[in-house]
Amino acid sequence: MAIAKELIEFTRDDLGEVLGRLSELAGAGAGWCNVEPVVSKATLDDLRSTSPPFIVRVFSGRGSKIPFATFVPADRPGAAASAGLQHSTGPRAVARLAEAGITVPATWRRQQDHSKRGIVYAVPADESPATILAWLLDAATELAGVELTGWWSAVFARPE
Repeated sequence: MAIAKELIEFTRDDLGEVLGRLSELAGAGAGWCNVEPVVSKATLDDLRSTSPPFIVRVFSGRGSKIPFATFVPADRPGAAASAGLQHSTGPRAVARLAEAGITVPATWRRQQDHSKRGIVYAVPADESPATILAWLLDAATELAGVELTGWWSAVFARPE
């Protein structure tokens, strides 16, 4: 099966296209969307020069300093969608987000809050794409270990 991918770059002031694609993805019940901040070349160069050796990173208890968010729609009736975020801030990230005023709707169910694998929520299949995207962006901004530019990239992947 072939996978079609589409890249959209956006800012918080221009979410229309990304929200439209998230709605289409949720309606199709197949594929996924990855969202991450666009960082400067200087930030990337700094991360490369200060990054520990590969073997240390493999056994490290933390993820990347550049947060990486994912949305996967519900794939069948009665199933939940999934929203998640990898980050580098260590354990208890959900508690740190709550202290910063970033919470999820009561209908979301936490599945994971792990220092390396990140945060994962089961999300009702009919959740608003705007609510999902707002949480992903807010949480990624709060847990970022690097300076953000204000630009984001979303990669949408769908089976053809």
